[in-house]
Amino acid sequence: MAHADDITVWREQLKTLLGNDAGGYPTQLEALFPRILGEIVNLWGTPELDGYFRGLTLTDRSGRHGFSEAVATELFRLAQIHARLTKSDGGWWVDLPYFKDQQEAD
Repeated sequence: MAHADDITVWREQLKTLLGNDAGGYPTQLEALFPRILGEIVNLWGTPELDGYFRGLTLTDRSGRHGFSEAVATELFRLAQIHARLTKSDGGWWVDLPYFKDQQEAD
């Protein structure tokens, strides 16, 4: 379980990393899955984060129910921002309808 001090540090780090996109900070992800938030902060700026996003959203493990729409939306938004800031191709999610809609909105 993440400690409140860790979450505060991760929040500030991620807001700094997001720069002009800090308004899209993932509040639901922080509230419900702080450990995942910490891992995203730790991997930010690396190609490994693309794989981490993929592992979070696509799984072959049974018994998984997936994330709520709010958390999934935050994850996809973070993936989009990360891809844009790191000039990555974004990996697997770029062909998903939600991602394409968000690209057009930007």
